[in-house]
Amino acid sequence: MTFLEKIKTKIFWINVLKIAFPFFIIVLAISLLVNSFSSVINLDIETLKSLYISEGKWKFLILPKIIMSIAYGIWISQRNMK
Repeated sequence: MTFLEKIKTKIFWINVLKIAFPFFIIVLAISLLVNSFSSVINLDIETLKSLYISEGKWKFLILPKIIMSIAYGIWISQRNMK
């Protein structure tokens, strides 16, 4: 089955989401831990909010990880489907 045939099936996109969502959560958690370990461990929500959420900063935190997760999900699903 070719890639174009695979992306037309519903099961392909279900598999993409099954892979992409956990990958996104893991990448986001690792990113937050690496960049703000002490704030995450101390549950300092105000610091995290000012660093990553206020003034539209969430776009630069979330969007690249979403794109990377979906690309990874498509790549893995495409490789594993027959």
